[in-house]
Amino acid sequence: MHGAGEGGVEKSIATLCTYLNKERFEPLVAMPEDGPLKANLEGIGIKTIITPLEWWTPIWFFYGERHYYRFLAGLKQRVDNLVKIINENEINVIHSSTLPVVDGAIAAKISGIPHIWHLHGRFNGSASSSFGTYLPIEIIYRIVDQFSWQIVAVSQILKDFLSSYVTPSKIKLIYNGIDIDKFNGKRSLSKSLIEEFPTLKNKVLVGLVGRISRVKGIEDYVEAAISVLRIREDVGFLVVGTEEDKALGQKVRKRVDSLHLADKIIFTGYRKDIPSLLQEIDLVVCSSLKEGFPYSCLEAMAASRALVATRCGGPDELIISGETGYLTDVGNPDELARAILKIVENPETMHLMGEKGRQRIEQFFEARIYAQNFEKLYEDAVKEKSLYVADSSVWEEVVLELLSSHGNIGKRVIECERQIKNLRTFEQLFKDNVFYKTLRRFYRSLKNVSKDKTTCQHIKP
Repeated sequence: MHGAGEGGVEKSIATLCTYLNKERFEPLVAMPEDGPLKANLEGIGIKTIITPLEWWTPIWFFYGERHYYRFLAGLKQRVDNLVKIINENEINVIHSSTLPVVDGAIAAKISGIPHIWHLHGRFNGSASSSFGTYLPIEIIYRIVDQFSWQIVAVSQILKDFLSSYVTPSKIKLIYNGIDIDKFNGKRSLSKSLIEEFPTLKNKVLVGLVGRISRVKGIEDYVEAAISVLRIREDVGFLVVGTEEDKALGQKVRKRVDSLHLADKIIFTGYRKDIPSLLQEIDLVVCSSLKEGFPYSCLEAMAASRALVATRCGGPDELIISGETGYLTDVGNPDELARAILKIVENPETMHLMGEKGRQRIEQFFEARIYAQNFEKLYEDAVKEKSLYVADSSVWEEVVLELLSSHGNIGKRVIECERQIKNLRTFEQLFKDNVFYKTLRRFYRSLKNVSKDKTTCQHIKP
């Protein structure tokens, strides 16, 4: 795992581990830190291990060159740790969930066991873009191809995208699954939304469930909400999720406040019990710019809620437009507003869309189906394990050692550059200091006096 949070990737792994047949499969989940996922897994009896892991595809502007060298410097030690875990626990298959962590793929290669790379979204960054990385996209996916026995795509759109970069025969489509039993209409909230936000009373409630970040299209959602409220005052809008991008959160809140709509467009922050919350929301919106196969949409449909989503990837395959909800173009808040109004103005349609959405989840995206697909994949991998030969030769050790050395050297270079920059800053500050300037003037005046005396001594009477 790349982390231990509560995002869609973490939900997919928690669901998989919950529904795997424990008589045949014993999951062990390795993650770089403690967090909600670890507590969730241990709560259902799944063994977890915390071990150092680093992202190899970070956002460039956020991490910078320093992360690149840190990643390389610790690569050999991290891989060695994983190989030790593999050997001690007699692991048969490595399943890397999401692109950011390559350590498991390398450890699987060295250990001679099959590696499955589970990809949840399209990565199309480049070093020149704000969401870029250190390596060109072609190299990243070439490594994914070379270090994978099988590559799992969570949507057909993602599968089509990957086919341009990796061996098409290696790609298998497995949609994310959801535990529908959690969305059977039971409420466990200590206080209802209306009790918590009285201004929402007697309103049709529209909600976006997702963190506040640009990729979630929060600005488009807020603009769509403003457009709807200009036509109907009996609608309330919710943004349910953590404020990942503080600047963006401040920007959209300021926009809402400037129009005096803070009592109708409410930011709830993080909510722990989404299944219960969805029982109080009438319509769910996904305004994302890009998605793999979002759990927010799966959860909405499992809760029998109508759904409006952008054509941002996974929702295109999940929603039947006009039947279980509506699809709109990405980045088009006006179209988003029209779709919301279309459903809100017809309560019967809204109810029927929700019911058909639930039926679609039960038929195609139920957790047991999801787990069974992976069980088949694991079994096939073990059958073919005889084709694998441990690749832990001296050359792999040399390459890992060289990469780690390169990383350590890079870290030292960056540290030296930082120290030089600090010294130059200190030098400039010192020169700009009033005391320093006074001493300079005093020293110059002494030199001038000394020069005058020397000149006088050479003048003949």
